[in-house]
Amino acid sequence: MKNKIPAWIGNGLLAPVLFISLCDCNGRQSGKSPIVFPAFHAGACAALVIRSEGQSLRVFKQHGIWRVMEFDALTPEIRDHPADSARIQTALRKISEMRRDFLASVNPKRQQKFGADTAAGVLVEVLDSAGMSIGSFLIGKAGPEADANYARMNGSDSVYSISGNLGDVFFADESAWRDRSILRFDPALVRRLIIEKKGIALSSEKKSGGAGTWEINGTLAETVDTANIQSILSILSRLDALSWEDDTALTAEFMGFTLPQFSFTMELGDNDRRQLFIGDRKSLGRKTGCFWVKAYNGNAVYQVEESIIYELAAKCEDLLNRLEIKRNI
Repeated sequence: MKNKIPAWIGNGLLAPVLFISLCDCNGRQSGKSPIVFPAFHAGACAALVIRSEGQSLRVFKQHGIWRVMEFDALTPEIRDHPADSARIQTALRKISEMRRDFLASVNPKRQQKFGADTAAGVLVEVLDSAGMSIGSFLIGKAGPEADANYARMNGSDSVYSISGNLGDVFFADESAWRDRSILRFDPALVRRLIIEKKGIALSSEKKSGGAGTWEINGTLAETVDTANIQSILSILSRLDALSWEDDTALTAEFMGFTLPQFSFTMELGDNDRRQLFIGDRKSLGRKTGCFWVKAYNGNAVYQVEESIIYELAAKCEDLLNRLEIKRNI
């Protein structure tokens, strides 16, 4: 579902960005610190704006949660998504650790050579909670050292070699910043697991007082069944998306959610219930593919690597087949 641009963001997204230049001095030559942001601390950052080759995105904190969205002047409606908090913390750490290794050039005509001109460089702006710029910089080509990039402060002509692998972190690509986790829970806290496969259901419940002991449909689970249950919960608890399905024309029936391949229900407590649905396979090319996956009460449709779903399905099939054998004995 598309949302209007949040009012708190304002028209600043669509207007030229006002940048505050940072002190531009050669730390090693002047005796001052080579640290680019000597007073920066991660807690002061409330948003990052990244622009590159016509793409723009904003990573921002809303009610204490990091989110990400793409935007441009031609898009009146935008969508934001949960952001990868670990990636954001890495980015903030990179900013705080930025160091000028050496001065490469002060000639504005040579900025293009280093990829640090406004046309080719990746522009990063750091904003505080009031929307004011803490500072901004342009990341250019890889530097002479393995972990270096040429970069310059916005508004300055001085191009430095700066260590820290900045080019590996800052992209104006929304998918690189989105949170890929689908379900996150502690498998040890699951009290009950229900697996359904097109009308066939299996209910497993952890016995109270018996550490790691499960019952399946009211019968004490054998060791092999308990191992499968624990493996299934482990896979589900760390399931990540390969990508997202953004084609809104695809229906739930087309993607296989009206009659899922598998559905999982995990009960962790009285009011804590997680559900996941495995839809049909989507071909990604010659002999490769993924499966559509959806979590209950979530709008996102994920694409999950097929090898992970095949591993999960094999363990579920083994449980269901063993249950069927026991019924027929």
